[in-house]
Amino acid sequence: MNETSKYTHESFQFLKYHGVGTWTNINLQPFFFGVPYDASNGIYSLNFFKNRGYITGSTENTCSREFVGLYSGEMSWLVWDSYDHDFTSFFCDPNFYSKEKVYSMTDGPYCYRRKCLYGKQTYEYSVEYANQFWNTYKDYGKMFRLGNIDAHEGTGESIKYLEDDMINFLNDFEKNGHLEDTMIIFFSDHGYTMPGIHQILQSEDHVKELLLPFIYFLIPKNVKNFDKMRENLKHNENMFMTPYDIHNTLLGMINVERKYYNKLGTDIIHKKLKGNEGCKKFKIKDEWCKCRHNDKTLN
Repeated sequence: MNETSKYTHESFQFLKYHGVGTWTNINLQPFFFGVPYDASNGIYSLNFFKNRGYITGSTENTCSREFVGLYSGEMSWLVWDSYDHDFTSFFCDPNFYSKEKVYSMTDGPYCYRRKCLYGKQTYEYSVEYANQFWNTYKDYGKMFRLGNIDAHEGTGESIKYLEDDMINFLNDFEKNGHLEDTMIIFFSDHGYTMPGIHQILQSEDHVKELLLPFIYFLIPKNVKNFDKMRENLKHNENMFMTPYDIHNTLLGMINVERKYYNKLGTDIIHKKLKGNEGCKKFKIKDEWCKCRHNDKTLN
């Protein structure tokens, strides 16, 4: 961050990225679809990538093709699409995922222990699949979503076992030349919501983090108009933003027609946020609003 000469990429962390609610669907529906949780329609941003010729891939180390269980009919009114390559079925193995105790704290994708299957952490299989995808389509335009569920437990301990794998993946990604013309987005959907010590104590940090997921971009400096993008992004790092802004940013990255943008958000790469947006604009409940301005809720 803030390095202007030494590296070929620059990272941007958005410190006031604010969730719309405290659970996955309420945040990722505006993120990927640009519509609120109670909307009756919406187009998946994946659809726009595919229509523009991008080869797409995905892996989630839990038994769900998406961030919701589509097999149950949940959110079926949205216009979903399928990734060209998807590595999900492996994690439906009954040795890892039990339908009888999906939210077990001692076994499976939501447990507080290391998430393992057949001698490896499940995340390792996801990384291997992502590498295969990237190497296979080295010379093509592509988009890949690498999701993991490891932090979805209440102790905050499980995710730390991924650090070495994450570092090795990123080092290899750069070494193999994949980073040269690729933008990477790291993000979470919310803070710790599962039962655990943080939830029991209800500390101030825990309550705030529920609505303040992290997100940062890693962008190559050789992209067209990078200097202007950098100016916008540095401005927006400390501005109030929500998943609606990220949705419009995803569309803006691939030059989607503006008629498909949601009306609440801003493309943060190509525009500066005004700074007067707040919780009411995005219909965030008062008890969920963690944004303060002059000791008052910013409306």
